Amino acid sequence: MAITTLTDKIREADLDPSSRVTLFMEEGDDVFHYLDSYKHDFVEGTSLAYELAELVSDPRFKGNECIKVMREEGLLDNYERGLDEFHDYVAEVITENWFDYDWIETETEQYDYKRGFLTARVEFETTIQELLNSEMVLMGWEARVQHPHGTLEIS
Repeated sequence: MAITTLTDKIREADLDPSSRVTLFMEEGDDVFHYLDSYKHDFVEGTSLAYELAELVSDPRFKGNECIKVMREEGLLDNYERGLDEFHDYVAEVITENWFDYDWIETETEQYDYKRGFLTARVEFETTIQELLNSEMVLMGWEARVQHPHGTLEIS
């Protein structure tokens, strides 16, 4: 049995190719929110920065907002071209700077004065056409598209 990918599902939905699509992914777990570094520790332990870096560093999504900000802020200035490690470098930049640039959103539900549940989420916006042209598999991602009949979420 063939696996139906997110891209396949979007293609089957027959959406307007110029429509904006927001890809999103989230992870969550129990945390001790009384620790100052609990958000940073949690994000470092997830694959969110790596997954986001895969999209924003892909030449098929050239000129996306995240990469633009990184370039404008000089966050990519120390990358040595030609190393074929750009994706890893971008993932490291996201991991180190996500809080300052809102690349990863977090929300904590507090159970009591020290324990809670943290959800971290990344989003990437593109068009249906760019996404379909990319032919990316996008494991773990979901999509949200504004449609004349409301918001369509595809997982």
